[in-house]
Amino acid sequence: MHKQMLCTLLDCLSPPINCPPETARDVYGTYFVFACLWAFGSAIFPDQLIDWRVEFSKWWLSGFKTITISSSGSVLNYFIDPEPKQFIPWSNRVSYFELVPDTRLQQTLVNPIETNRIRYFHNLLVDKKMAIMLAGAYDDKLKSLYNDLYVVANVPLNFYTIYLVLKN
Repeated sequence: MHKQMLCTLLDCLSPPINCPPETARDVYGTYFVFACLWAFGSAIFPDQLIDWRVEFSKWWLSGFKTITISSSGSVLNYFIDPEPKQFIPWSNRVSYFELVPDTRLQQTLVNPIETNRIRYFHNLLVDKKMAIMLAGAYDDKLKSLYNDLYVVANVPLNFYTIYLVLKN
């Protein structure tokens, strides 16, 4: 599963726009590291005792030193800026929030760093015609991210969900 995601991310990240034929080898390495980080590290979550994302970050920084990533925070806190083709924090992508007075508060979405990450990978995968599934709590704002752009199916999953519900 992780190898398939790695190949998919490499396919999404290495079009001619990001890596034209005259691109230096270290740029390819940077994109490869980024794809590896997210293919293997994105499915890791903290449990009650250990934050596995922090452990993954420590393991990565201690074992792979060819491509430099800042050691402040997690390695998953960085993305590749298209211009200098270097790792910069996701927080640099967060847009300033401005409340529109005529909009209901329930329809307002503040874009935290995690929303920017989701949208970034969503756009990468959907542009390559890959299906994605966002999973979260029922009251989560995930469903409000794309209702205006895409066909969205909100399927409540619980103990009583059967395959016929998902099939239809």
